[in-house]
Amino acid sequence: MRVATKNLSEDLLQEIQRLNAELGGSGRIVVRPSGTEPVVRVLAEAENPWKAQELCARISALVTRELG
Repeated sequence: MRVATKNLSEDLLQEIQRLNAELGGSGRIVVRPSGTEPVVRVLAEAENPWKAQELCARISALVTRELG
């Protein structure tokens, strides 16, 4: 995702951590700023593709709201 700033806020990091804990090992969410571009990469893995897509959309919306 293209963003205005790559600095992940504490609120965003806490939400990612909360969702990862909620998944309880059945999936994961990774959000990583690019080292060379104004881009943040969002990865969601889950037991089924629908859950992964939902998680990715949820985190992507937060990234857009927090980072522009």
